[in-house]
Amino acid sequence: MTPPYRGWIAIVSYFDHDLPDFSVDGNVTIADGLSAAPSSVNQAPDFPAYWNSTIRQYLYYDGHNGYDYDLWYQPVYAAAPGRVIFAAFEYPDAPDHGYGQMVMINHGHGYVTLYGHFSRLLVHKGERVRRGQEIGISGNTGHSSGPHLHFTVFHNCTPTDPYGWTGSGTDPLTQYQGEASVWLWRDQPLVANPLPGWPGMNLLPAGDVTRIVLLRLPGTSLGPDAFTRGLTREEDRTAAELRRAGLSVTVDPLKAALVVRGSISAAHLLSLRSVVSITTPDTEEGERSEVMAALAQSTLHASEKPVRVARSPRWSALIVRWRGHAVLVGRGVPGQQVVLDLEHGGNELSVKLQADPKNGAYAADLGVLSARSVRRLRDDLAGRGSGGSSVKMRTVTPARSRVRATRPRGAEPVFPAAIPVLLLGCLAAGAAFALRRRLGADA
Repeated sequence: MTPPYRGWIAIVSYFDHDLPDFSVDGNVTIADGLSAAPSSVNQAPDFPAYWNSTIRQYLYYDGHNGYDYDLWYQPVYAAAPGRVIFAAFEYPDAPDHGYGQMVMINHGHGYVTLYGHFSRLLVHKGERVRRGQEIGISGNTGHSSGPHLHFTVFHNCTPTDPYGWTGSGTDPLTQYQGEASVWLWRDQPLVANPLPGWPGMNLLPAGDVTRIVLLRLPGTSLGPDAFTRGLTREEDRTAAELRRAGLSVTVDPLKAALVVRGSISAAHLLSLRSVVSITTPDTEEGERSEVMAALAQSTLHASEKPVRVARSPRWSALIVRWRGHAVLVGRGVPGQQVVLDLEHGGNELSVKLQADPKNGAYAADLGVLSARSVRRLRDDLAGRGSGGSSVKMRTVTPARSRVRATRPRGAEPVFPAAIPVLLLGCLAAGAAFALRRRLGADA
């Protein structure tokens, strides 16, 4: 196959080798062997969040049967020659369901490719297409919350991973309907954010693209000052090394990340000692919340005594200045989420606090505040504020919606009705191929 897009693109959702049928079984495993389970701290805007702390990224998402590429209304191309067996809205009477405007191409030898969420189709059912022929424009139709391309490869009607498997041990996909995944690309897709051990990563050229390099977080047991010093040391060391290579580097202090611009290979970036993974400016971020969580853990070892929040016996807080920001840190009810409403002098501030499910630690970035504002907030939290101030706490229940709220992670079919349509198309393609073989036709 050749890539269904042109140029450098970010992968925003991966193929789940564990169970690629949109079932939610609490585990995601991708082509390099990395796995993730639901996270109660690093919450994403969808349900549930699958976070891998080793690479400091989300692995989207449970049961996903293909790849989501970050194409915003860009041309989509046939990955191989074949015949179009479907080109229409998957559910004409429910255009906000399923893959929306979708194309399926039968390539013979049991292989069918699916392309979803088009804004415009340029082919029709029954048409023969060439490799690399433009078949439509990516979009946001169907069960999707942001423009992207969903791409699935079926082999004998079973989803398979065109990137193959580079993880240690047996590919989990072999336990799923007897399918195995193998490298199917004739030309390596230009992926701007390959993960460590990603199949074919060493084949990627040194692309001149903007990447975000995520760094390893230091330990938290020695307190916030040692945590901050360790983080600064790793940022400075890695940035200096990249600048010596002629790259433009900007530090993102609240993400423990470096924004790198220039021509360098992903393999080179991932070989650096403190680098744990690569992402791009277009992918969703959970890195900031992870840094806040680490800062919260470190402050549990601080000597300063926290105050009770809103007179609650189970929530305590400190306001610390960290890297130019005011941060509310403390301990609450493990696993509980609350909103703190603060009012002072006619100004209102609502802060969401998510307590760690194990020890109750939390941290919330209040933004850039003046020293005077920080002193006022400290007085308010301690109940020493003026008569016009108030601090109230309310418990909230996290929303659990399957529809994704931010770009570019696209939501795919999650209801049983989607499966028969795909299976019918795949089975029809398989039957047509078998008939052609019996007649001696060229696939």
